[in-house]
Amino acid sequence: MTSMRTYLKSHPNKRQKIVPVPLIPITFVELKVKRENNTYATLKTLLDSGASATLITSKAVRHLKKTSCEKTSFDCVAGSFSSRGKCHVRLKMAEFNPTATVNHNAHVTDTLGQYDMIIGRELLHELGIDLHFSTATMHWQNVEVSMKNPTCTIPETFHITEELFVSEETDRIGKILDAKYAPADLTEITKNLPQLDQEQRKNC
Repeated sequence: MTSMRTYLKSHPNKRQKIVPVPLIPITFVELKVKRENNTYATLKTLLDSGASATLITSKAVRHLKKTSCEKTSFDCVAGSFSSRGKCHVRLKMAEFNPTATVNHNAHVTDTLGQYDMIIGRELLHELGIDLHFSTATMHWQNVEVSMKNPTCTIPETFHITEELFVSEETDRIGKILDAKYAPADLTEITKNLPQLDQEQRKNC
């Protein structure tokens, strides 16, 4: 029978290292799905500079018009996918700028794994989006957004900053109004008018 001491010597209690999950460039994009009532759907989107083109799932664009094209294959970080059609999409990069609209022709595919959309390097280059893996951040239009855990979900992670944009714009407008429409000092103004005599200036 093996003694407890012998068992413990042969099974050392090694402290396991906790390896952090690498963060990846995921953002949540707003896709316009119905023109008549401005209906948007939120898509979990991977920014992938290794993908030559932008891909979107057929489920995400089921309400939008699609055009057929020759079968094309794409290799991405999320896997290999094929497409036989394209779709014109209207997007809002909501985490960077909740009001800016992006129009693009995306390749439609049946599935993209855990993603609804993959933005490839052609659109990343066109928009000027920078991916900084050294700081785990994404940059666009002077806005910095942190990369995310691969298993992130919309309810847990998607927080747009529209209120901040509105607040900043309201403050800016308020400052302009204060500067342009400050109450005038009529006494000071009339005091220096050459066309008025001393009595007229007193009555102003």
